[in-house]
Amino acid sequence: MNNNKPRIYSPSAFIIPEYRMIQLSNGLKVYIFKGGESDTLKLEWCFKAGRSTESKQLVSKSCNSLIKEGSKYSSGYEISEYFDYYGSALTHNAGVDYNSYSFYCLGKYFDPLLEKFLEVMLYPSFPEDELNTIQTNSISRLKQDMDDADFNSYRILTEKIFGSNHPYGYNSTEQNIRSVGTSDILSHWHLNYQTTDSFIIVAGNVTNTILQKIEDNFGHIGLKKTPTRTDLKDIERDMRPIKSFKLEKTQSSVKIGIDCVSRQHDDFDGMFVFNTVLGGYFNSRLNNVIREAKGLTYNIFSTHDTYLYGGLFYISADTSQDQVIKMNTEIYTQIDKLLDKPIPKAELERVRGYLLGTLMTSFDGVYNCVETLRSCLVEGVDFASVQQLINKIATIETTEVMETGRRNLSIDNLIEVVIG
Repeated sequence: MNNNKPRIYSPSAFIIPEYRMIQLSNGLKVYIFKGGESDTLKLEWCFKAGRSTESKQLVSKSCNSLIKEGSKYSSGYEISEYFDYYGSALTHNAGVDYNSYSFYCLGKYFDPLLEKFLEVMLYPSFPEDELNTIQTNSISRLKQDMDDADFNSYRILTEKIFGSNHPYGYNSTEQNIRSVGTSDILSHWHLNYQTTDSFIIVAGNVTNTILQKIEDNFGHIGLKKTPTRTDLKDIERDMRPIKSFKLEKTQSSVKIGIDCVSRQHDDFDGMFVFNTVLGGYFNSRLNNVIREAKGLTYNIFSTHDTYLYGGLFYISADTSQDQVIKMNTEIYTQIDKLLDKPIPKAELERVRGYLLGTLMTSFDGVYNCVETLRSCLVEGVDFASVQQLINKIATIETTEVMETGRRNLSIDNLIEVVIG
């Protein structure tokens, strides 16, 4: 009997799967990921119609939510029941830069579902009564969320970093929810949907027959020229710290952050590693020192959110009101240490293993692969950038992590919000 423990191997750089891209007769791009043993499919149509394209605040989300609530030929209820009959559902996603609609299905039901999908996408009726219902529900959820300290601290942080008029910074209010009318929605839809910069992603058991059906159904659609985009409003950063305890919570929510690079920037890969070392996983410095060693919080993390036109770096934690100053001081201490000295090689190797292992799961199955591809496309980078990130993680040196952090973060520029 062999009682020897199996050897543990650290993850190493790996080659990402390949996809295929075709253009239909009308120029519409279709990204294809084949795979999976079952006869299932996912189709998603993505439109550059998010917040960054708005002429009026919240019109993007309102438009995307209302599309599925009725078409020229079917009510919202009938559309929902139709997809449900075939064991599917019509799913929508509203992002800061891109909106999309998608559905999963068995291959044998692709034809009827694609027909209904196109009916919904090409002939939405935008019923006003459904818009009123959506707005009423949104206001109700907003009122509930406004009692949550974490929700409030994030809203305030993004507004202070980007500004109340910036698409990445403005917040929902009862007034701007109600101000969106069906005429605003129709105008947004006409300008930003079925344009030349929209694209389709199809994944699963994608046969030549399926591709021909996509050509037959989408290839004849007259795509509108992408509207000329004006530059986003300048960031109106407000550096003044905010401390408010009006909610009378026993725990205060702390957010500390600043605008940061997008995935298109040369420093993104290095910041990806830097963020992980600081607070991006359970064994991070913030978690080890502030949560585990000092017991100042039950949960603390840092994150680097990226968008098409920028990014956001922030630290989030909850603690009791009397520990806020102590915890924040320690947060700044840990940032300063990471910016001042290269991290030990053993720590970097641990982070390497964690990140490479995590990225491997992004390619575990065809539908994870296609989500990874989608995230690249909507943020303006090629799928090959993921391979570049993997290679950087495998080879980055300790000094490079520190230097990348220095170029993009300064304690003096961080904005602090405390809500309790």
